[in-house]
Amino acid sequence: MKAIRRPADNLCVLIEILTGNPFFASCLASSVLMLVWRLASKDAPVAWPNMLFPPLWSVGSTFVLGISASLLPITLDRYLYAVDGSFGFQASFLGARWLLANPWLLHTCAVCYFNLPVAMTAMYLLLRRRADEREANRFIRFAIYLAIAGTALYFAFPAVGPAGAFNGDFPYRIPRASVIPVSVPLGARNCMPSLHTAWILCLLWCAPAMGRWFRAILWAFAGFTLLYALSAGGHYLVDLIVAVPFTLAIRSVFRSEWKSPGFILNTAIVAFWFAALRYGTGLFTLSPAVPYGLTAVTLLSPLWSGLARLPEMRSIPPQLGDDPLGG
Repeated sequence: MKAIRRPADNLCVLIEILTGNPFFASCLASSVLMLVWRLASKDAPVAWPNMLFPPLWSVGSTFVLGISASLLPITLDRYLYAVDGSFGFQASFLGARWLLANPWLLHTCAVCYFNLPVAMTAMYLLLRRRADEREANRFIRFAIYLAIAGTALYFAFPAVGPAGAFNGDFPYRIPRASVIPVSVPLGARNCMPSLHTAWILCLLWCAPAMGRWFRAILWAFAGFTLLYALSAGGHYLVDLIVAVPFTLAIRSVFRSEWKSPGFILNTAIVAFWFAALRYGTGLFTLSPAVPYGLTAVTLLSPLWSGLARLPEMRSIPPQLGDDPLGG
């Protein structure tokens, strides 16, 4: 398969987001939502930089991911595929088949997944109303920290997802593939870790205390979004798993808790997964107990970090500032 080497080809990625990409449209809708809030709330208007940030981030991040296709023509998808297979099944393939067999579920999940920016904007405005502006801005800044750190890690473990790496097989045929780096054509290297999972955790952890219906809607939105993230062909199961300690580690960074047990533990877990995925895939195939045991330890990292309850952003030190964009 021919490597991507012409920079001009990568302009297709940038052009695509300006001609109908749902995520970019959702970012534009987020800006419109904040504009409406600004016009309606004369006493607490949203700053212009905050309103312009979502579409600018969408364009900028897509451009960076387009560059990744040229800088990293070789991907590590088969390593992720092999580790997913050590669970005894390919979760992303099964999830895709389930969605395709249930169009209503597919459309519901797609709406939630692509409108995550709108949901995060709504949470930002809700925090402004139910808590205060400082709380809302900290939520947005935490999400930005996750975005920057996650995008940087994409370059450390480049992968495009099963739909791109196994084009023609996904999702109905489980291919036999040797565990080697392979050249993959044009496509964003944005698998590991799953930022949609990180942002969903950010939403759940930062949500203000509200009624039962609000919690039910929020958890349903989270479930549909994560199901689409797993099943749409852009992620492997392990991407979502590693996103949990990744989010907790960035939370500690955000709180300036560099020496805390939570930061050390979760950073070590993320580093272990990255190293094991790249150099120790044989470890996962020794026994099904290995992937399931490591996953259990990883997903219980909030407990090992001393976060028996969902962490609240109210405990973030105020010295980090109020303006999410640093103003």
